[in-house]
Amino acid sequence: MLEIKVLLVDDQLDQLESFIVNAENKGLDIFEVKSLEEAKEVILNKKNHFDAVILDVRFYLDKNSTKVGQKAYQEAVTFFNTQELKFFTFTGVKNLEYDESFRETYGFDEDDSEFFLKGKDDNRLIERIKEFVQNDAVGWKVRNEHYELFKVCSDQYLGQHAEKELITLLSIISDDSDVNSNLEVYLFNPIRKLLEDLFKALFKRNLIPLALVPNGQVRLGPSNRFCAGFDVNGIELNQPYFPKLIANQVKFILTVTQPASHRSSLDLHLELNTQNYLLKGVLYQLFDVLCWFKSFIDSNPQPNNWRELTSQNYKGMIERDEFGNYICGDFLLNKAFVLEHNQEGDEIEVTQFEKNTSPTTRGKYPYFVKYYL
Repeated sequence: MLEIKVLLVDDQLDQLESFIVNAENKGLDIFEVKSLEEAKEVILNKKNHFDAVILDVRFYLDKNSTKVGQKAYQEAVTFFNTQELKFFTFTGVKNLEYDESFRETYGFDEDDSEFFLKGKDDNRLIERIKEFVQNDAVGWKVRNEHYELFKVCSDQYLGQHAEKELITLLSIISDDSDVNSNLEVYLFNPIRKLLEDLFKALFKRNLIPLALVPNGQVRLGPSNRFCAGFDVNGIELNQPYFPKLIANQVKFILTVTQPASHRSSLDLHLELNTQNYLLKGVLYQLFDVLCWFKSFIDSNPQPNNWRELTSQNYKGMIERDEFGNYICGDFLLNKAFVLEHNQEGDEIEVTQFEKNTSPTTRGKYPYFVKYYL
């Protein structure tokens, strides 16, 4: 079962070592901070990363503070409620939950089950957190149900920040009631962001060149073509990364999720077909690509495995093979263009070409001429 991620805010973490070990042995993944400032930084940078929070009643307000007090707790209550993060109070101050002024200030009832005493209620707190998360925490439920998919959300692959987009997209599978109100926000932006993370991860491992990620901005279409084995800007992989199926899936995903100004046909389709099967289909294709990506990275692909195609122009004579194809050395020519402008035996200079993708001719003629003189 997936570990439950818990943020622990306490100024005396050294006194909680046995509790932390006990909690982690029982399925909690504890991340520790001593101040509210640190807690805010962690939450705001990794929203949806934690399933619950454990709060001491007294801890530091700022990371450089030297005094503890309940002001930090008071602000923390407001902050975590705003972030819609469930918190559990864990204190060493006995009978504090029965203090009338404390109850009035923080809204605790005498029988409040979310108030726990250190040393006495350690196991009860752990079990209560597990009960809450497994029954009520939507993010954890999604991650647990799609455990294998969320393995890509580690620094070895896409990074932990990818969890936010994945949870957003997976939630649409079960409830798509809001998605059509703003496709960019709910669907297309998170999808493109995950694909950008994928190609950035490839770049980080020197698997694609800088030309595809200029200034940290991913060129999605060219990156997909490059990984499929096509020449991009005169650079070509020695061995394609993407199988044809993966490359076609990425191409389709990009076609559907491209910016609004380029997808009038999609908008018309969605007006006529309101069941969102197309959009959910795109999501499943994305999830398949991400799972394949993890397997690809696990295979330890060779870095810098590309070559620059020669920029020197090729000079030769137009010939015709036994199948009627017009050729010039290893280059296949456009038959209609040759018939209109040239004849067999003419000398030409090839100035621009691309990889020949025709399954019937590419084995013999690896390049297709775009321009010649």
